[in-house]
Amino acid sequence: MFSFKKSFGQYDIYTFIYIKRNSRNPKALIRIAIEKPQNQYLSSSSTSWNSMQFIDNSLSGTYDDNYFQDAYLLISSAAGVPNSGQRRLISSYEGSTGTFTFYEALSTNYSDSLTSIISYTVDPGPAQRIKTGTVSPSTGTSRVSIFSKAASYYPISINVEGSVTGSQLGPNEICYVWIERDINKGSSYYEEDDCTLTVYYSKESS
Repeated sequence: MFSFKKSFGQYDIYTFIYIKRNSRNPKALIRIAIEKPQNQYLSSSSTSWNSMQFIDNSLSGTYDDNYFQDAYLLISSAAGVPNSGQRRLISSYEGSTGTFTFYEALSTNYSDSLTSIISYTVDPGPAQRIKTGTVSPSTGTSRVSIFSKAASYYPISINVEGSVTGSQLGPNEICYVWIERDINKGSSYYEEDDCTLTVYYSKESS
């Protein structure tokens, strides 16, 4: 997981990732793929809420339905804030109203004695979740590149498949790197099969 600033000085910074040194094991091969999150980082405040939902009217019409699905919403950790510091996985998001619905209820429900305005953040959510290292992720999609040797002369841009999120990252924004290791029959699993990743930036006048 990487996090970089979007720009530096008068230049726009474009981010590329490649394998600087592949496995020294001749019977093993390392390849990488780049995944852009389902959603990027968000920091805002609710306008109303209950134990199962946060509503933020300022987001109405800004993001598509379920843009934040399966990401984590974190409530501000501060004295006097209801459900302070609690984190909930988002089951659905309604873009027209800015409504987050949770899989699990918050411990405190809303009442007139509580504030309706609560600061929160939403963490970047992965485009896919895989529970085992023996199953390959879906690649070659709008959010995940194909697996590649990705040497210095042919790096992978974080602008996956020309996605609308582009090749720049803003503060708190991230991308994911999938690492695939192929091992031929007869090879020791732990025989010099490490690799070195490099991240570099190409700058262009804005």
